[in-house]
Amino acid sequence: MKKGLSILTFLMILMVFQSPTYAHKLLLEPLEEGLIEVKYEDGKVPSQMQMTVYDASGEEVAKGFLEADGSFRYDSKVAAKIVADDGMGHLLTWEVGSKGVSSGGWGKYLKMAGVILVFIGVAFWSMKAGKLKKRTHE
Repeated sequence: MKKGLSILTFLMILMVFQSPTYAHKLLLEPLEEGLIEVKYEDGKVPSQMQMTVYDASGEEVAKGFLEADGSFRYDSKVAAKIVADDGMGHLLTWEVGSKGVSSGGWGKYLKMAGVILVFIGVAFWSMKAGKLKKRTHE
């Protein structure tokens, strides 16, 4: 019981003293016709973001990378959909002419809920194990 409680206490301390991290939610914002900007939610520009432009029939018509400032130019007369992919799991699809979009959504909240449930499960298991030991030693 003491060992399980020690591990749980150590993990809780790690959670309290950890530095803040960013989930790198992708944001796409149309700046003007034929020009968009793609950045992570912390303002950083993805260094290897590959942009793929599709026409109305779904055919790939252009491919390229972001500029250093996060901007990307495309032919607005041909483009119907643009897909941004950094190759690390961040994928964003934007329909040309619509408002800006972002990736992510509820994902990080579901992960946080999962971590909390794991801690509750470990605490519950530790309590049950302690009660079983008490019963067998009586």
